Amino acid sequence: MLDRTTPPPIRQLSEFSITRPDRRTMKNGMPLNIIHAGTEDVVRFDLLIGGGQWNQEQPLQAMFANRMLREGAGNLTSSQIAERLDYYGAWLELSSSVNYGFITLYSLNKYFARTLAVISEMIKAPTFPAKELSVVADTNKQQFLVNSTRVEMIARKQLNTALFGPEHPFGRYAVAEDYDRITPEVLRSFYRKYYHSGNCSVYISGKVTSEIIRCIEDNLGSGQWGEVTEKAKTTLVPPVTTKEKRIFIEREDALQSSLKMGCFVMDRHHPDFLKARVMVTLFGGYFGSRLMSNIREDKGYTYGIGAGIVSYPGTGILTVSTEAANEYVDSIITEVYREMDKLCNDLVPQEELEIVKNLPDAAVHVEATDEQAFVTCDTSSFSIRALNAEDFPGFPRVDVHQKIEIPFHQFSTMVKRVSRVVSKDESRAILTGVLITLEAGVLRMVATDSYRLAITDAPLPNSSADEFHAVISGSFLSEIASLPKTESPVSLALADNQIVVTCEDTVFINRRIEGNFPNYKQLLPDGYATRATIEVDKLVASVRRASLLGSTSSPVRFDLNNASQTVQISAASQDVGSAQEIISCAIEGEDVEIAFNYAYVLDGLGSIATDEVYLEVQSALKPGIFRALEPENFLYLVMPVRIS
Repeated sequence: MLDRTTPPPIRQLSEFSITRPDRRTMKNGMPLNIIHAGTEDVVRFDLLIGGGQWNQEQPLQAMFANRMLREGAGNLTSSQIAERLDYYGAWLELSSSVNYGFITLYSLNKYFARTLAVISEMIKAPTFPAKELSVVADTNKQQFLVNSTRVEMIARKQLNTALFGPEHPFGRYAVAEDYDRITPEVLRSFYRKYYHSGNCSVYISGKVTSEIIRCIEDNLGSGQWGEVTEKAKTTLVPPVTTKEKRIFIEREDALQSSLKMGCFVMDRHHPDFLKARVMVTLFGGYFGSRLMSNIREDKGYTYGIGAGIVSYPGTGILTVSTEAANEYVDSIITEVYREMDKLCNDLVPQEELEIVKNLPDAAVHVEATDEQAFVTCDTSSFSIRALNAEDFPGFPRVDVHQKIEIPFHQFSTMVKRVSRVVSKDESRAILTGVLITLEAGVLRMVATDSYRLAITDAPLPNSSADEFHAVISGSFLSEIASLPKTESPVSLALADNQIVVTCEDTVFINRRIEGNFPNYKQLLPDGYATRATIEVDKLVASVRRASLLGSTSSPVRFDLNNASQTVQISAASQDVGSAQEIISCAIEGEDVEIAFNYAYVLDGLGSIATDEVYLEVQSALKPGIFRALEPENFLYLVMPVRIS
């Protein structure tokens, strides 16, 4: 077994080399950069278009102009583009940044000519179909609305707006209404200005052959294409920074505060830029950085904090980011400034840079006195000043009023069943927890993220407590459940606002989650119109296979047929294709067709240990329930996906 207490040795690189590209200019003036790397018959093709967020006339224009290239071009529909690329085993990615659009293609060498022909058509003759644009814009709008509630996203946008000003290209952010303002003509306007041979460059890497180079030149480099020939110009706009040094945005339902700090620094062309990158890495760019050591390890204010430089045209921003409880925010800011002052005024000790990476591959011995710690490793030895142990925070004493004991195996199994359903959205703190109750000798754990619900029960007849009711952090419970197996029980005790967990000789204390857990019982139906008994292994395998030909957002359909005693599993994606599979099962009740998020289905089935599972359905628009057969007491409810 891997010993994770011993870090792997750090070895010096014997040699380090960077492959220099072969730079050429094609007949029409487009740059062609060739990087010969790899032995497999596969290449990566990148087309860079000079025009991005900086150049757009309205929000989202650059992103959607790039994204919509694959939705129709020339005589090809979006389905035909997807089918052809898929047929030849190619992979396509479209993206955009501050001042560039990117088209990335991975292709087998033997099919490169055919895949590049499709890409060339996309680049030169996009149609920007209105129907497809409506679907893409609506999907992105829904994702935008979800992200707009995240405190981290709110803080990041506010920082840039405060630094650059609300009218600056980097301080102006899209609002929901901007998605409705995107039309085919808006995209064509951007396309005409920036998508032409005078504003693009090509990068090709992998096992590049002369035939591949000739193919690129024939498709993109032999003549001028596009309506404009001038290269895009980036006109720098001076930022208008707010005079406020601290900006607070209130979110009453947020569990934690998102803290963003930033200031302008040199751009990436400055001669000292690389030196600054090294300094910022030392400051907050890796797990052992000064910010992490001070604020996470020493103070315990946050689980993680980091710093980095974000480069923009003509400038850069030094950012510090973390999330923490409200009461620690001021203290974190103080410590960040303190570490900045140290870097500005004190030389970085050479030993701080070299000790860790140069330790020999041998056992490390540590001895300590009141004032010093002595570290020896092989023939190396170090003397390090120690801190006063009395300054270490004492373990809190809490008065408990409810206590239950659970066999560790039972506790671990129950937590693992429901924890995968716990919400990751910190803006709704109550959903990041697990509801644990004890009633009439039955222990119950419940979790939900508002899209699915997991309930697991277990008898606890000999408990000294008559009742138990608390909402406890799902991540905290998962950490306890992941401890090494033990025959000792796990003890859960409640204080006024804390949970005290004891496992063997170790005590864990964590804050309980305040608030009212959703009334999940009203979601549980009294009965069902259709119930299917399905083998778990077959169902899992079928859902996984069907999902391969769907996208991450594609639902998996369940067509339950009483006459044939079968369930048909199917999935479809406009960009990829479709798949269906039929499983024999026992069905009672009406025929019904219902669809679910396939990832949610697999999560629920992964918590079921029985050979068979009940699928209970009332209708296509009401939640479906996966219920483990006896003797397990596990219920998994999933909200359906509307199917057309």
